[in-house]
Amino acid sequence: MSAPTPAPGDDRPREGYYPDPSIPGYVRYWNGTAWVPGTSRPAPKDGEPLSPPPGVPPAVAQPGPPPPRRRRAGPSPPRPG
Repeated sequence: MSAPTPAPGDDRPREGYYPDPSIPGYVRYWNGTAWVPGTSRPAPKDGEPLSPPPGVPPAVAQPGPPPPRRRRAGPSPPRPG
């Protein structure tokens, strides 16, 4: 069974449900490296969310912008005024 196609700009497909290549009209969970056995199910209706199957940890959050830098402790600079 082949892997799902990655999104533009990604080097590999992300975790989630994709059309099951072995059963038309079904989806199967891809964990980021392989298909997860026993996760094939009928494709959801439009807009119906699917959560990861039991026993599969949620996807690791994609890196975002860095957190704001913390100011060093010490006297506060004078406020213009």
